[in-house]
Amino acid sequence: MLMTPQHCKAARILLQLSPEMLAGYSGVSTDMVVSYEEQLTDVPRSIIESIHVALEYAGIQFLKIDDDALCIVRLRSNNSANSTSQLLSDKTLN
Repeated sequence: MLMTPQHCKAARILLQLSPEMLAGYSGVSTDMVVSYEEQLTDVPRSIIESIHVALEYAGIQFLKIDDDALCIVRLRSNNSANSTSQLLSDKTLN
């Protein structure tokens, strides 16, 4: 099950990332991130998957509750307060 636009926005906010930051980390345009979160246009599955991978790498875990529901969990990091930015900048997610 792919994350929904609502999951994407909630996960991004939990990580304290701007749409621009998430776009940079996931290798997609800011317009695509915003379009997906706000459901402005149909976004290709490959773009959604790129965003999903970036969020998971930053410490978000998407847990399947049942066939129709996902739960979002932010995992703790033993790194500094800027660990999300550091983790994402340490890895090329393209």
